[in-house]
Amino acid sequence: MKKKVTIYNSNNHKFEADLLLCFEVPEINERYIVYSFPSNEENTIINVGNLRERGDNCYYIEELDNEEEWNFIKKVMLQIVRESK
Repeated sequence: MKKKVTIYNSNNHKFEADLLLCFEVPEINERYIVYSFPSNEENTIINVGNLRERGDNCYYIEELDNEEEWNFIKKVMLQIVRESK
């Protein structure tokens, strides 16, 4: 069963997504969320963003805009998948 989360983007728009993974990278003091939007399609698009606290225990997602950070996150996700087997 997929866990649904309600999150906000940096423009304060609310949306519902399927939570796939949430993790923190202490070395760079960043938290990330991996999610997808509910879909009936065969191919699901996976999204990743920085998880930022908005206050009142609410969070918003900040899009990754740095290719170096994105490459780092792909390596971390691959490591998580390998360790979970």
